[in-house]
Amino acid sequence: MLTHLALAGFAALSASPTPAVDFETHALRFVPKVGEKLETRMSNATQMDSNRFEVVMGGQKVPAQFLPPLDVSYEGVLELVAQDTYVEVAEGTPTKLQRHYETLTGSTIWDAELGEEYDDAAGDTKNESAIEGEDVEFVWNEAESRFDRALVDSDERPAGLDKLDARLDLVGFLPAGEVAVGDVWELEPVLIDRLLEPGGSLGLEASSVEEVEESRYAESSGELSARLISVEEGRALIEFEGDHQSKRTFATTLEQVPVADGTATQEDTSTIVVKGQLVWDLRAGHAVSLALEASVDYVQHTVRDEGQEGPTYESTLAFSGDTLIEVEITELEE
Repeated sequence: MLTHLALAGFAALSASPTPAVDFETHALRFVPKVGEKLETRMSNATQMDSNRFEVVMGGQKVPAQFLPPLDVSYEGVLELVAQDTYVEVAEGTPTKLQRHYETLTGSTIWDAELGEEYDDAAGDTKNESAIEGEDVEFVWNEAESRFDRALVDSDERPAGLDKLDARLDLVGFLPAGEVAVGDVWELEPVLIDRLLEPGGSLGLEASSVEEVEESRYAESSGELSARLISVEEGRALIEFEGDHQSKRTFATTLEQVPVADGTATQEDTSTIVVKGQLVWDLRAGHAVSLALEASVDYVQHTVRDEGQEGPTYESTLAFSGDTLIEVEITELEE
């Protein structure tokens, strides 16, 4: 269930204006200037609750009455505040920029009620990143078609540096050419990935975890489209909606399972249905704000690896919930 902040932030989404009749075309472009400074504030809040728990042992489904009444809730928050200074620009595209990561934090709160026969569990974890407080320089590498990354005043390479996303400008939501009010264009679903992990893989690690498992692989698919709703006083209102599916598989253990042990393979699948709005300043040439609301269905499927003594084991734990993402971009004095 969305918090009061989410309800307030998305009151406009449930009453989106009907596109007015306007045949004038508009060029929505990101136009950074050398020396320009933009501050980006991003927040990502997710709330999830479990709704299904199933176990299969030795090929037989375990009756629900023999399973603990597993009730798990989860809340996660990620916040990013960064200031970008555009050092070099070529043909309207930044080729060198410096970014100060002022704030880069995350937190998770979870609670698991396991019934009378088991002890309940809960956790409150703060996530930290070695990138917070650092100044990072992004330089476009034409030969390899990517940005090189380095700290401005140090040769050190903290965790997460090589996976940072150089583009926080939301330019991926813009159409390829000029559009009129009411026009629709397709977007890459990977944009949702970028908003769910604002700024890229930020090297956030839980303070209580010594080692983070890397996923073996990740798959994603979906459809996402945008429509120009209106243009008023130099600002374009864009509405977007779609769905996104992702899957990742990684190695784990069954050490927390009372009736099984050994190694296992876990497959996490998420289905996200999104809708949101983006405000773009046509005169300034950059985004002003973005608000995204998403319903999330998440399934965690764990299978005991073959070749081990004992009966086969697999479990399915499903969650549903909501995600709220908000972005604000403002100009700073040069």
